[in-house]
Order: sequence, then C-alpha cells, then structure tokens
Amino acid sequence: MSPFNNLINLSLGNRLNYIFIKALSQSPGDLNLFAHGTWGVSKALIKLIRVFTQSTDWNLYLLQNNNGHLANDANIPELQIMESGNGNANIYLDVPYEDEDAKNEVHLSYIDNSGSNPADIYIIGYKMT
Repeated sequence: MSPFNNLINLSLGNRLNYIFIKALSQSPGDLNLFAHGTWGVSKALIKLIRVFTQSTDWNLYLLQNNNGHLANDANIPELQIMESGNGNANIYLDVPYEDEDAKNEVHLSYIDNSGSNPADIYIIGYKMT
C-alpha cells in the first residue's frame, strides 16, 4: 500500500464546511461577532474578511478571546490584519483561528482613526475540527 493512500483518504474524509459571518453597522471598538446557523464553531480557517466603511483611516486586529485589544492577553497574541485602511477592503487570509472562550465567536478590534464610522464586516472561512 502506498503511503499516499492515507493522505488521499484523509483529504476525502474531511470535507470542507464553508462558514460565514455577516455583521452590519459595527461601531468602532472591540467586536465579538457570531452568526447562528452560518458560523457556530470555535475553530476555523479564516480566508477572507471584507470591510465596508466610509472611514479614511482604520485598523483591524484579529483577537482570540473577548478581553479586547488593550488587554491582548490571549494564548496567541492579537494579529493586526489592516493598518491605515482607507475605505472598503478585502483582507485575504489563511489564518487558523480558535475562539479561546469557546463561544463560537470571532473577536476583532476595529479602530477608526478618522472618527467614528461604522463598518459592515463579512468573515468567510472553513470549519476546522
């Protein structure tokens, strides 16, 4: 038996489960985003975060728990995924993510350096086990 058979069986046995979050009109600050029925997992591979905003200067951080940007006390430190964003953006990622507090949320910190513009945030990924 070829050693590749196990890899083939593993890849065919673990189907990718597409998941997403749609969060409209999010005010700047620490965000704990969830979507019943379309996310519902604590472990995911985040592939894309889309941000729609009128802000001309914004930052976005990916956090592993809901303690916030200032605390930054997760097992894995926050990851800045946008600095000085200007308007809408597609942020392409390939980041394994685990919600440390197991509430099936994605924790972000959206900071608007130009004011207090809200943002529509869409997160697209795959469920991981």
